[in-house]
Amino acid sequence: MRRSLRRPLAAVASTLAITLLLTASAEAQRKKTPAPAKKKPAATAPAKPKPDTTKPATDTDDTKPAKKTPAAAAAEEDTEKPTKEAESSKEPERASERGTKPVIVDIGVGIRGFQRHLGYKDDWRGVLPAYDLSGAPEAVLALGLFPIKNGSGSITAGIIGSFGYAFALGSTYKVPPAGSTTSTKFTTKALEFSVVAESFNKIGTSSLGVAAEFGSQSFAVDLPPPNADNAGVPDVAYKFIKPSLSARIGVVDKLAILASAGYLIMLSEGEIVSNAYFPSKNASVGGVDASLGVGYEIAHNIEIRPSIDFRRYFYKFSWSPASTILTAPYPAGGAVDQYYGVSLMAGFRF
Repeated sequence: MRRSLRRPLAAVASTLAITLLLTASAEAQRKKTPAPAKKKPAATAPAKPKPDTTKPATDTDDTKPAKKTPAAAAAEEDTEKPTKEAESSKEPERASERGTKPVIVDIGVGIRGFQRHLGYKDDWRGVLPAYDLSGAPEAVLALGLFPIKNGSGSITAGIIGSFGYAFALGSTYKVPPAGSTTSTKFTTKALEFSVVAESFNKIGTSSLGVAAEFGSQSFAVDLPPPNADNAGVPDVAYKFIKPSLSARIGVVDKLAILASAGYLIMLSEGEIVSNAYFPSKNASVGGVDASLGVGYEIAHNIEIRPSIDFRRYFYKFSWSPASTILTAPYPAGGAVDQYYGVSLMAGFRF
């Protein structure tokens, strides 16, 4: 019995000893394993300064050209400036862009061809001949100065002076007129000038103008004095105040439409309204004019301006009481004095 019990007890004891040894070794291994686990931060050491700093160093080396970009940009700007200057020298400024800027000086010079037609209405005695000038040349000069402008430059104001003188002008008749027995050609003079105060309101490439003008226009034919049978052609020397509107409408680059219209408030008319023809107490006179043309830029600040114009003076003669018509030099109901013109001007705008 004892021997039989000893063997199992020995087996149990040895088993327990082996178990204890295994558990002890297992615990020892468990205690050792945390140490490598703590070293995991060292495993992340590649993210520490050395590897990380090297990469940024390479990055900064790579980005060094980016830091040089301001100098490169400055160099590029310097290289772009000459090209821009070269472009500006080739095309200083577009006409459409200049059209938005205020004009300080405007000069116009050219030639104008015109016609004149004078006729009467209700010529009781039939002694008032019509006068028709088929055509005559006229030299024209205009100068505008616009020193006044608002802060934005959208509104400008100034003065325009213009002068026109007809040359190589003469009146020719098919037969000698009354008072002349031989001559059929007579010296003729035509002259006009004006002074205008005008203000422009710019709207983009267009502008609208309002003006007040003092103007003078004269036309004289060196005929013999009138007589009871033929009144001849009375001299005219018109002086007037003209309120007017004008417009410069930008259509496309370098091209603009020019237009104006006004009403003439008459101050004097010359010989035609006098006791020799129609007394002032019996005469009322008014006038209108208009022009239409284009301005086309052919070079920097230089444009050509072809245009047409029209001016009409209209007379009304009233006889009150009616008996005064019997003593009037040349009784008539009215008259119309009309001028048609075609111009070709060169304009200089600064």
